[in-house]
Amino acid sequence: MASIEVTIRNDLGLEQDEFEALCEEIFDEIVSNTPVDTGYAQSQWETAFPKDGVCDIWNDCDSISYLEDGHSSQAPDGMVQLALDKFL
Repeated sequence: MASIEVTIRNDLGLEQDEFEALCEEIFDEIVSNTPVDTGYAQSQWETAFPKDGVCDIWNDCDSISYLEDGHSSQAPDGMVQLALDKFL
């Protein structure tokens, strides 16, 4: 399986602190919606702001794309796309 990486760009024209707050909300939503068995997949989420107006969120857990594709009864619709749809 593969890792997941999402890049969010500030296309809304938000101030940097507002953009970062929005990205943190998205990150928190993704983490909280990640299925938990051992907690490993949930603990592997990371976020960074490599430059103004850009946010990267990623997870290198081997099974994360499997979980995102809905192969868990805890998150049958995945986590990442649901969070993006909710906030963007």
